[in-house]
Amino acid sequence: MAWNPKDVVSAPESTTPNLQRTLALSGELEDAIWGLLDPDNYELANHDPRALACFESCRLSMEHGQALRGLISAGFDSTATATLRVQFEALVRGHWALLAASDAEVELLLTPVEEQAARAATDLPMASAMIKALVGKGPAGMHETFEAFRVVALKELHAFVHAGAQAARLHNDGYPPQILDRVLRQSNAMQTMAGMTLANLTGDEHASRAMSRIQRPFEACLPHLLRPSK
Repeated sequence: MAWNPKDVVSAPESTTPNLQRTLALSGELEDAIWGLLDPDNYELANHDPRALACFESCRLSMEHGQALRGLISAGFDSTATATLRVQFEALVRGHWALLAASDAEVELLLTPVEEQAARAATDLPMASAMIKALVGKGPAGMHETFEAFRVVALKELHAFVHAGAQAARLHNDGYPPQILDRVLRQSNAMQTMAGMTLANLTGDEHASRAMSRIQRPFEACLPHLLRPSK
């Protein structure tokens, strides 16, 4: 089903998002991603530790994205907004594990929790350091996308994770639909990135090609900068 951006505004000539339509389209996007990945038959091309760590982090990121959508649907807007940060950091963690982490860091990611030393677990780099380590690595534009989100949104999301002033006021006064629409679009962009990486990890060129085209029919619920060119 091809959607037009006009389908996710409240009325003709309106710039106010229709969140119910955006949520519905977001759900269809996720269904399409999983339809291409085919979870019942999904297999990694190899079980290299880096691929495994990336796989686990991308799946975690997609779970956060699914939860975010459910939270907005249920009216838990503050928690949904905070969830966007952990969705982003899980996505970055997966790509960092695949492309830039040391062998010891990858091993730690795969170590059962009960075997991890508390000190060692805190030695893994945070988002900014992981993004810096990804310079010159991975698909074209990946690092730039991560860095742009870090610069524009990560500090703002810090306030929602740590109950800052902005989060407190919005929780009390209510979230404008424009903010929730932006959160949904950013989350959906991360879902498509995670889906693309999960497809690539299978080594199935057909799945990767199909996933690379998934943005076009769902451009109405993606950030404007990530909409595919005509």
